[in-house]
Amino acid sequence: MSNGSYDIVAISETILAPSDLFDPYNISGYIFFCHVRAGKDGGGVGFHARSEFAVNILHQFESVLVNKLEYLIAEIKFKNMKMLFATVYRRPPATYPHDFMDALSPPLPLYEHTVVTGDFNINIWQQILLP
Repeated sequence: MSNGSYDIVAISETILAPSDLFDPYNISGYIFFCHVRAGKDGGGVGFHARSEFAVNILHQFESVLVNKLEYLIAEIKFKNMKMLFATVYRRPPATYPHDFMDALSPPLPLYEHTVVTGDFNINIWQQILLP
């Protein structure tokens, strides 16, 4: 990443705690955005965006979750480009991403470009093959 060839790098399961210092995660030329899971170990989502991007966090999961998807939804602008960006993490026993989709749906028509990345931990084949 230090050569600046990536625009955005998303991270699922940051495993950061609210008390952690985020300085070690700062990379020259990038700004680090994250949201951590409070009250439980593990989880969390984050992303590095090039420092010349204007980033506005539009929505994030509630800090204390029980079996729900963890996510950050952001608007990212650079010159004439504006996109909707989301990064997610769903721990395997969590419910399906209904809350995330409810949060993503309202701003979706406002953007020509949308990127969703992360770890949904959804076994599609199991859903298809089981009666």
